Amino acid sequence: MAQLYQRSSKVALLVVAVEGKFYKKATSTTYFHCREGKLMQEIIQKAFDTGEPQTIRALSSGYNDQNELMAEFWVTWSFKKRV
Repeated sequence: MAQLYQRSSKVALLVVAVEGKFYKKATSTTYFHCREGKLMQEIIQKAFDTGEPQTIRALSSGYNDQNELMAEFWVTWSFKKRV
């Protein structure tokens, strides 16, 4: 949540839901990547600008050292401006 640490104003975050699928057994380190950073940044800004809570469902995909897809998690985040 690098977008939150860079802000001078405070925004609260909450994980609302998590869904996952496992495709292979992890036998080595699994690296997770989320490519929703830009959209998440926009949602956080909208929460700050409007004062209304905003939610986003972001995909995080896990890959092993051979770049094989191991698992996918959908995390639903809620952001709200702190007063």
